[in-house]
Amino acid sequence: MCWAGVHLDAHDQFIKFTKHDHNHMPVPERVEIRKLIMNVKTRVQDETTAIGQIYNEELGKANLSKSALAAAATAKEINSTLNQARRLTTPNLPTSIDFHIPSKYRTTNNGERYLLGDRVQRYDGEVDNRILLFATDEQLKTLFTCSHIMMDGTFDCSPSHFDQVYSIHGIKNDHHFLCVIALLGNRTAIIYKELFSILANNARRLDLQFRPQKITSDFEPALIKTVANEFPNTRHIGCNFHFVNAIYRQIQHLGLVTAYRNDECVRSSSRKLMALALVPIDKLELAFQKVAHEAPRSLKPLTDYFNRYWMTKVKWTLWNVTDVELKTNNIVEG
Repeated sequence: MCWAGVHLDAHDQFIKFTKHDHNHMPVPERVEIRKLIMNVKTRVQDETTAIGQIYNEELGKANLSKSALAAAATAKEINSTLNQARRLTTPNLPTSIDFHIPSKYRTTNNGERYLLGDRVQRYDGEVDNRILLFATDEQLKTLFTCSHIMMDGTFDCSPSHFDQVYSIHGIKNDHHFLCVIALLGNRTAIIYKELFSILANNARRLDLQFRPQKITSDFEPALIKTVANEFPNTRHIGCNFHFVNAIYRQIQHLGLVTAYRNDECVRSSSRKLMALALVPIDKLELAFQKVAHEAPRSLKPLTDYFNRYWMTKVKWTLWNVTDVELKTNNIVEG
C-alpha cells in the first residue's frame, strides 16, 4: 500500500505533501479519471440534470486516453457515489404537502421561469390539496399553437403527497412535444378545472388562445366531465389502448381470464368487443348486437357490462376511433 498523499483545502486547492514517498510507478490514468469525477461531481451538485446524462456528457468531453477509458467506471457503476454527492446539496423530502419550493427548482438551468403555477386548497386553515405546474413560455407557445394535444397521468412515480404526475403534450408536424408537467393532488373535476384555468390564464398573458381542436386522454370520469365543460367545441378522444385495457380488466374482474386464455370462442368474442372501437359509428349498434348474440353464454356478464357502460353511459365518439389517425396516447406515456 502506498502512503504518499497531499493535503487539500475545502476547494481542492493544494496545501502540502505528506512526508511519505510513492512506492510504485506513476499511474497517469488515475489523474485523468479523478479529473473526470471531479467535473461530474461539480455538475451533479450544481444541476438537476440526470446523473447518467451528466456522466456521459463529461466522459465525452474528457478525451481520456485508451487506458484511462478502459479503467473508467460506467455511469451505472458510479451512480450510487454520485447520488450521495447530489443528496448533500438537495433539500430533504417534504413531510407534508405544505412545503416551500427553493428558487433553484422554480427556474431552468438558464434562469428562465419554470414554475408556472402553485395553487393550494385549504381546509380548516391547513393545506389540504395542491397543484404544481411546470412549463416555460416557449413550451406554452408550442402547446397553445397545437390543434391536437395529448394528456396522460402517471401514478407509480408520483412523489409523496401528490396523486399523479400529469403531462400535456402538443402534436405538431407528426411529432409530439412535452409542454407541461403538473403534480396533481387528486383526480377530481376541481383539480382538472384548476389545471385548465391556469393554462387559459397564461394563454391570455401570451396573447394566445388555449382552444385545441382535439384532446386525447384516458377515460378518467372527472377529466371527461371537465373537458366537456371547459372545451365544448373540442373533439375529446379516448385512448384506444386504455379502452382495450378497461375491457380486459373487466374480464379479470369477472373471473374469465382462464376461459379467455384457453377457449378460442371466448377469446375471439372478447376481441370483437375490443374491435368495436374501429367500427364506423353508423354501424356500431348493429355490430354490437351481432357480437353479443354470437358470443358464448359464459360471456354474457361481459357483453352486459359493455352494453351498460360503453354503449349506454359513455359517448360513442369518445371511445370510437374509426376516423382518428392517432388512436392512442402511448407515445406520450411515462
